[in-house]
Amino acid sequence: MSEKFSRRDFLKLSAMLPMVKVVPALEPVLEAGTDKKNTLVIVFDAWSAYHLPVYGYPRTTTPYLSSMLDNAIVYHNHISAANFTTPGTASLLTGTYSWTHRAFNHDAPAQSVSGHNIFHAFGSQYHRVGYSHNPLAAHIIHRFMDDLETYIPTQDLYLTKLWTDNLFPNDSDIAVLSNFITFEQQNNWNSLFLSEIYKLIIFRKREAAAAAYKDEFPNGPPFITRNNYYVLETGIDWLIDNLQNLPQPFVAYFHFLPPHQPYKPPVQFDGRFEDDGREFPQKPFHVLAGSDQDEKTLQRRQQYDEYIPYVDEEFHRLFTSLGDSPLAENTRLVLTSDHGEMFERGLIGHTTPLLFEPVVRVPLMIFDPGHKGRVDVTSRTSSLDLLPTLLHLNNEPVPEWVEGQVLPPFNDQPVDEERQIYSVQAKDTPKFAPIETASISLYQGPYKLTYYFGYDKLAGEELFELYHMEDDPEELDNLYTSLPEIAASMTETLQAKLAEVNEPYR
Repeated sequence: MSEKFSRRDFLKLSAMLPMVKVVPALEPVLEAGTDKKNTLVIVFDAWSAYHLPVYGYPRTTTPYLSSMLDNAIVYHNHISAANFTTPGTASLLTGTYSWTHRAFNHDAPAQSVSGHNIFHAFGSQYHRVGYSHNPLAAHIIHRFMDDLETYIPTQDLYLTKLWTDNLFPNDSDIAVLSNFITFEQQNNWNSLFLSEIYKLIIFRKREAAAAAYKDEFPNGPPFITRNNYYVLETGIDWLIDNLQNLPQPFVAYFHFLPPHQPYKPPVQFDGRFEDDGREFPQKPFHVLAGSDQDEKTLQRRQQYDEYIPYVDEEFHRLFTSLGDSPLAENTRLVLTSDHGEMFERGLIGHTTPLLFEPVVRVPLMIFDPGHKGRVDVTSRTSSLDLLPTLLHLNNEPVPEWVEGQVLPPFNDQPVDEERQIYSVQAKDTPKFAPIETASISLYQGPYKLTYYFGYDKLAGEELFELYHMEDDPEELDNLYTSLPEIAASMTETLQAKLAEVNEPYR
């Protein structure tokens, strides 16, 4: 009896095609007795720790994840080194701050540090794999191509491909990024690009692909630019179908867009939190934010919260599949994000100079096959710490250029609660110029100091905000003038660091 060939089956078959193109079919190889485990890093873009119940959020956005943490190491104060994709991802992959890798805006890290990345650090004894839904993150991975055995082009896990793929088959992700920034993101609909022909051909192709999902996504399936659609299932299916066929040990980095805006929850989650009566702290508009009204902010927050269960469900499907496979015994799974998302102070999203906690505090969970029992780490940690930690766990040397440190509980040194951790937004800074317009947060002990400078809205002034993060986690009481000694000490530290990193570029 013949079986029905479903759309899911078609997508799974399609997802396998890039594997044939990029890497030959090889049997898994893992030397007997080796202590080198596989490493799988999963990044969900724009996923704020503030919206997960494991960190105290009142809405049940991740019921599956909450039930999967019995043997996980859970980090409760994990800070991204930046507040948007490019520098946040670059810091994750290099273990360095923006002022070192120099990926301040939409460009990749400086060519001079291209060898300073997680794939190069693990070395060729590992099979190294990289993919991102997000063209900005894919551009960074592409910079590290020489250190990858398997590179999956961004468009291979979309529902449709761009016109640039046929024109630039060897540089598809660079072409995708250029199209994204200069054409679609900037709304440059002009005769130079034959916009009407573009819309006629490309949009109709994409709309036809989206039509297959009209019942599953009542507001349309997710897209990155002008209806360039994707679904998370395709990426998860690729992992489920292909991971076991990779040579082992492997190091794989997969960066998926959900819950990044636009927030497009599937039908089973759409409206889940509507009229649930949840109230959230009212916070004043910030001088460097916009002026979004509270009603719109609450609506978008609800849509974002309803999109997160989609991430939760698909991650659970991957987690269950890995647990039922031979990879369960030798694969370390990491779950995190490149930055968060905000719905407060006149801001929706993360395109902002602001560095408040919702946009920089991100989830981090490590599922280590050799670890039993749950560990909750409340000490503050940095996204820079992931690279040295994964190297340490596989008994690989940590390069001198890494600016992070091995995470607890894997570090045999006592936790330094006075450790200085930074988060930086400096998107107006050219790659090889001093930082003159930026937002920089310094965390030390229970305090967080944020320094805003160079912005037109500040009219030549500087803005300092000091918060006690234990007493005031919502960052409502600026202590900069009421705690002058602490404020002065942290300001001196931060400005000295800024002068140090600017010195080579003056």
